[in-house]
Amino acid sequence: MSTCEKCWADAYRLELAGKGNQPRIYERLLRERKDHPCTPEEQAGPDAQICLNCKRKTLHQITGQCMNPECKKESSQSDRFKHEPNAEPRRKQAKHDADHHLL
Repeated sequence: MSTCEKCWADAYRLELAGKGNQPRIYERLLRERKDHPCTPEEQAGPDAQICLNCKRKTLHQITGQCMNPECKKESSQSDRFKHEPNAEPRRKQAKHDADHHLL
């Protein structure tokens, strides 16, 4: 299961403020927010992509999993690039940059 990116980011900010360590804070936030969870879009993160199945910006920014519980599609990371415009040219550019030590 993918993490909730909003809760993870909130836990990071609280860790920086000296409120504990990020994983424990994250677990606490999930418990506290159980009755009022973050939206699927918040869970997916700010760099999420649009799921072609449910038409919402709910493809998790890291795992590519659709965070919408009503969506039946289980997207994989490789599926994620199919949803991004210009993904193939960017993939080729990244390979070129890595081959030429430009990263």
